[in-house]
Amino acid sequence: TTTKRNRLGVLTSDGTPPVFLKPLNIFSLLERTSVLIQQYKKSQQCAEQTEQHGILSNEAQYNKMGFCFNSFPCRSPDSLEFANRLYQCKEFTSTLTLVGQAGTHYRSICEDLRGFSREQAEPFIYFTPSSFDSDAACAQLEALKLQAGSRVTCVLIELERMNDRQQLLACELIQAVGAFEQIGLKLRTVFCVNGDIDVLLEEGSIDENLYMLLGISEIEVPPLSACSHDIPPMVLQLMTKLSNERGLGIRPRFDCSGRKALQQLPLNGNFAELSALVTQILELDAGAVITSSIVNQASRHIAACSPRILLEQYLTLCQREYILAAQQLLQRDHTQLANFLGTDSASLSEFLN
Repeated sequence: TTTKRNRLGVLTSDGTPPVFLKPLNIFSLLERTSVLIQQYKKSQQCAEQTEQHGILSNEAQYNKMGFCFNSFPCRSPDSLEFANRLYQCKEFTSTLTLVGQAGTHYRSICEDLRGFSREQAEPFIYFTPSSFDSDAACAQLEALKLQAGSRVTCVLIELERMNDRQQLLACELIQAVGAFEQIGLKLRTVFCVNGDIDVLLEEGSIDENLYMLLGISEIEVPPLSACSHDIPPMVLQLMTKLSNERGLGIRPRFDCSGRKALQQLPLNGNFAELSALVTQILELDAGAVITSSIVNQASRHIAACSPRILLEQYLTLCQREYILAAQQLLQRDHTQLANFLGTDSASLSEFLN
C-alpha cells in the first residue's frame, strides 16, 4: 500500500491527475457478454444457412462483389481474384485467353462473362474440337446477322486439342479473313486452353501464328484444388439441380465430416470430376445429409470406374452443350427449340435453368 501511494505521489507531483477506478459492475458485464454471444450465434447461423443453400443469391452476391458470378462461389481467395480479373476484362474487344486445367467449366465461366456485358442479349457461340469447322462456324454466324448491330463472341474450348486446320481457322476468325471475310459482324474470341501456353507451343500443340495472338489478354482459371472453400457450395448447387431434374426434391446439406472430406479431395479432374462425384452421391441414394462416409464411397467408385462409365458421364455433360448450340442456331426461340428436340417448352426451361 505504501508503495502504491508513493507511485501516486510521484505521478501527481509531475502534474498527472489522479485516476480513480469505478467499481466493476458484474451484472452489466454479464448482460453485455450475453448480447455478444447472441450476436455471434446469429452470425454463425446466417453463415451456415448461406453455405447450406450453396452459392449466394444474385442480390446478395451483387451487394458483396458489385456483380453476379455463378461459376465459382468465390469463398476462396483464388476464385475471388479470378472473378474480379474476369470482370475487369469484360469489355475486351479482340481476344481473351482463359488458361486452366482439364475438366474446367469454361462454358459456365463464359456465361458469367456474357452476364457482365452491357448488351445482355449478346450471342455467345461455343465450339469444341468436334464441332469447329468453317461450314458450322459460318452457318451460325450467318444466322446471327438478323440481330443487326449486336456483337458476337466466339468461344473455342480446348484449343490445344484442335488440329492444324482448325487452329488456322481460328487465326482467320480473329482477323476476319478467309472464310470469315464476308461475315460482316463485330466479332471477338475467347480461347479456352488446358495447360501452360508456352509448354503447349514447345510440344507442338499450339500453332506458332496462333500463339502470337493468345497472349494479348490472358487470365488463369484457378483449379478446384486451390479453391477448397468453394467446393461444398458447388456440390450443394449441383445436387439441388440434379435432384430437381430427377424429381427427387432433395435439399442436401452437410455434416461437419462431409464438408471436410470434400475440401480434402484432390479433384484433379476439376469441375468435370466434381460433377461425376455429385452424380455418384445421388446414385448412392444418400438422402439429404452428406457425410464423409458418403463422399469417400462416391470418390472410390469414380476412381474405379470403367472407361464405359466415364464415357457415359462425359456424354451426360455434353447434353447441355448440344442443346445450347441448337438454341443459338434457332435464335433462342424456345418453341422452335422444343419442337426440334421433341419436347415441350416447360421441360426445356427446367433443364436449362
